[in-house]
Amino acid sequence: MSDKFVLYHLRDINNPPAHLDDKQKSNWIRTAQKAQKNYQRQQQYSVFNLLTSFYEIIYVNKSTTTETMQKLIDHVQHCHEFTFDTKDDRSSMQLALIQIQKIPRQLPCFVVLLELFHLPSHDTLIFVKIRQLFQLIFQSKNKLYSSGPLQLELYSTVNYELFEWPITSQIFDIQRDFIIDLFQTSSSPSPSLSSSHHENNDIINTNINPQLFKNAVDHDLEFISEDSDDNITINQCRTIPVNTALYEQISDDEICINQLLRPMTTQPELEDISDDEQQQHQP
Repeated sequence: MSDKFVLYHLRDINNPPAHLDDKQKSNWIRTAQKAQKNYQRQQQYSVFNLLTSFYEIIYVNKSTTTETMQKLIDHVQHCHEFTFDTKDDRSSMQLALIQIQKIPRQLPCFVVLLELFHLPSHDTLIFVKIRQLFQLIFQSKNKLYSSGPLQLELYSTVNYELFEWPITSQIFDIQRDFIIDLFQTSSSPSPSLSSSHHENNDIINTNINPQLFKNAVDHDLEFISEDSDDNITINQCRTIPVNTALYEQISDDEICINQLLRPMTTQPELEDISDDEQQQHQP
């Protein structure tokens, strides 16, 4: 039977097609291994269901109402931690989308999608409200978390005059700190030194697990409730999947979020199989 009629997870990884060259065989085997691992995880873990009452996605652009902006402003006034992500326009490679998620102590969790190519005029009330929103978010007492150098990613937005530059908030590059923490921990000569490092690490003290955040920026993200009280940490309130067909990640992270409000069911920790690998597997 031809490989194209055999599901990836059912293929014999020890018996790649004879017509493939060495590189293609290596890709074929790797793809089959990924598929088998994904299939095993699908059998091992149940589907995660996210209640829509836990979150709200708000698009901020020239069509946003003043009532919606005021609702955002009212909520942001009582929140002091936020996550950031940015997307490029695929054709022009210019920054087009800023994704901001507030980390609340009580639900709901708001995800703000600011569309830079569709902002209102500077002389409109909506634009004034957007500036007010950023003024609250970028207060010096607030903490901002990103998966890359946030100042660098947002620098190209200075001309939009959405906020004062430079940003005075505390900024935490979770990806960088995770790598540093991982290296120092693995290189530590004793457990006591590793423990001391964690106790003195500002990122750890903010109740953020770097590994979980790293997973969050690599996959469609989920809201996970792990305790019964009303306090919600960054590990529990994850970014909601949105449609990024028109955008590309400007950082090196390969984040692929395919649909806007697809059914909120996500299989945990599934690895993607690239299109290039699948094409090489065709006989």
